[in-house]
Amino acid sequence: MAAYGAGDQVAGQGNTANLPNFPGELFFLSPKDTPLLTTIGGLTGGRSVATSQFTWQDTLHRAPADQVIAEGVDATFSSQKRSERKNVVQIFQYGVELSYSKQAATALIGTSLAGAPTGVAGVTAAASLEAQPVQDEMSFQTRIKIEQAGLDVEWAFLFNTFANPNTTAARQTQGIVGAITTNVNDTTGLVIVGTGAGMRNVVNELVQDVYVNGGRLQDPVLMVNPIEKRYVSQDFQQNNGNIAPRSYNRFGVNATQIETDFTVVDIMTNRHLTAGVALLLDMSVIKPVFMPIPGKGHFFLEPLSKAGSYDRNQLYGEIGLEYGPEGWHGKAIDIGT
Repeated sequence: MAAYGAGDQVAGQGNTANLPNFPGELFFLSPKDTPLLTTIGGLTGGRSVATSQFTWQDTLHRAPADQVIAEGVDATFSSQKRSERKNVVQIFQYGVELSYSKQAATALIGTSLAGAPTGVAGVTAAASLEAQPVQDEMSFQTRIKIEQAGLDVEWAFLFNTFANPNTTAARQTQGIVGAITTNVNDTTGLVIVGTGAGMRNVVNELVQDVYVNGGRLQDPVLMVNPIEKRYVSQDFQQNNGNIAPRSYNRFGVNATQIETDFTVVDIMTNRHLTAGVALLLDMSVIKPVFMPIPGKGHFFLEPLSKAGSYDRNQLYGEIGLEYGPEGWHGKAIDIGT
């Protein structure tokens, strides 16, 4: 899991005391990429519903069998039923509250609470003459909240467990990792690196399992943690040692696609995915689902009422995951253990 900093969050209202300005270039230390969410449409794509619980359905053919039918007999009558699958949208809600003073004091460096020109250790008076990069605090804080929402939706789409209480308690959309139950490859005990066959076998068995169980493999993607991404490249490099280098001073393999007996699989690295897990996903059946709020939209920013010298805004959306037939996906677990 990538490094994040909960200690950098300021609870409640932001003001000149708890949100000091600093001069110099601003660096964002936390990653904000959301590979799964971005690929399936982000916070603006997907489909809209008018219910907190949404459904899709599937059906099956019976197994093929020899039809031994005598001449002139009546037909055998039957009908095929359909099965309902469901998930829910969950609420993603974020608030920003800033004092008027904080929004106005764009040139204030540090806190200056005790009358000193800077008030923050390490910030010199000369540095306070420099411009600080955040000139619109509300826009900056809103931008951070939108990015945080994307990260939270990504995490939910991967790991959440379904919950739809018959109350006003929190709903939780089912994430794709827990949704996959048919094609599960437990790799415990398999030596992944050094045997020349580890991750290659993991990938090939996943693809084969999905194919055998009726998956279309229309738009297959192997989603892996950075560790497993290295394993994939290293393993296929070991097994294809006769590949000519691109030059005689640049070597190595960065696997981006894998040719299998059943289809070509693209590789997606997702730093948020748990180490030891690999997912084979048919992206053609995965989409975000939004429940739009009348007159506001499906993911929106709105001002809230206030009673003092501050501004309050909230970011709000109700979002869920439609993952399609879970048997069209696969997962490997306990890789490298």
